[in-house]
Amino acid sequence: MSERNMSSFQYHRHTAYSRSRMSGHLLDWANQPEVYKTYEGISSIPLPNGNLPEERNFREMVHGEETRPPSGITFQTLSHILRLTNTLTARTRYSGRDFFYRSAASAGALYPNEIYLAHDGVPDLNPGLYHYGIRDRVLHPLRQEKVLCPILDATDFPDKTNAAASLLITGIFFRSAWKYRARAYRYVLLDAGHVLENLILSLRCLSIPFSVHNRFHDRDVNSILGINGRQEACIAVVHLYSESDEAFPVAEPRKLSVLPEAILQSSTVSAKEVVYPEIPSIHEAGADAPDSAVSGISSRHDPGISVQNWQAIERCKTGNQMLTYPELLVRRRSKRNYIPHPMQQNDFGGLLDLICTSCGVVDKNADGADSLQVGFLADRVEGLTPGFYLLDPHERRIGLVQPGQLTGIMTNACLNQDWLAHAAVHFLFMADLNFLDQRWGARGYRYAMIRAGRIGQMIYLAATALNMGACGIGAFYDEEVNAILDLNPSSSLLYLVAAGPVKRL
Repeated sequence: MSERNMSSFQYHRHTAYSRSRMSGHLLDWANQPEVYKTYEGISSIPLPNGNLPEERNFREMVHGEETRPPSGITFQTLSHILRLTNTLTARTRYSGRDFFYRSAASAGALYPNEIYLAHDGVPDLNPGLYHYGIRDRVLHPLRQEKVLCPILDATDFPDKTNAAASLLITGIFFRSAWKYRARAYRYVLLDAGHVLENLILSLRCLSIPFSVHNRFHDRDVNSILGINGRQEACIAVVHLYSESDEAFPVAEPRKLSVLPEAILQSSTVSAKEVVYPEIPSIHEAGADAPDSAVSGISSRHDPGISVQNWQAIERCKTGNQMLTYPELLVRRRSKRNYIPHPMQQNDFGGLLDLICTSCGVVDKNADGADSLQVGFLADRVEGLTPGFYLLDPHERRIGLVQPGQLTGIMTNACLNQDWLAHAAVHFLFMADLNFLDQRWGARGYRYAMIRAGRIGQMIYLAATALNMGACGIGAFYDEEVNAILDLNPSSSLLYLVAAGPVKRL
């Protein structure tokens, strides 16, 4: 199949799991990918470890209660942003060596995503392009020249005078493909969404204005970063703005310097990397982002679900004793030790409230904002009829689709992972794949999966804030879960996140 012709529908169906067609797969432990990116011969710059500004509890931060914005972005500010986006949180022993978990969730703890920083004039840090080394909390300087203007151009961003810096999230495909093979592209995008949500929350925590860009010119951005788009590719770009009265000067356009081989080869993470052709095919098919949604296509995203009746979600008044966002990052884990206790009504309302508020942070007219349908299976929620519901986060309402206790059969379709049956709620992320293809081309698949990952990360953090647990699931028998939800033939479940009370350890 031609790289240019692969669609969202074709990729998702081709990588579907089926009880009758799944084959065994032994992991190649001798060629396990390295989870930290390194640059041979390039010195690093330690990130400063200053105290964070005055911290608010998580609910206040998400709701954006008024606070004083910073006077400008400094090297210390950038250090705070990176720390609050992704950091090491816990250590375990694995294959005879220390292994560290991170604040952003990742399928199989494979951590395929990297973060880069570009700026032209932040105090105490020379202009240039940097890679964030999460293990040692350092920056690796990759370009010692002004690069912000070319990155802004690659996102078709018009106002260059107020942009202070850009943060770019990439994915190294083989880190996930080592375990998940051709299906790995799903996980790389979901994990990028997890990291992106943390980045958005870090900027809100620090009151820094920003904009999120999932639509950009792939080749231009990848070339600036020194990555080839096949082993590693850029997935999301976030521009940061300063509240300072001084506008940032726009650099004159000029050709960027040629990067050394040590940088160009740094995306190789294993001595023996296997390329699953479906991954470069679907990613390359979406490389040319359309200027806007294709005209003449219905803007109504309909996976074939009919709501019986809608009810409003009241803004939750509880949660003032929640932990702060930095505290939640350290505590977030994938929890599977659910207990068959009801989720309290206030906790469920608080969870929905945080999800809806988070969805409204990035403008609902942004790239791919309507690429996803969110729902949930409620099994044990105080005051709520068990069943399948849709969630409309922008109108802040839920609608009953089908009554009944469905988490048990959903558990069976999720590779019979029995612990799922005890979770009070299964959050569902669904899309009409033909709608994505018609509206945005293959790029629409990225939009939907990244958005699912973003909301999934918020569920992780919100559940932690409410003293509950959450765990994301990307492995399921695709046809079976679609049949349970009675989706139309072109629609599919993309991601599931379980949540509920957990056993206290």
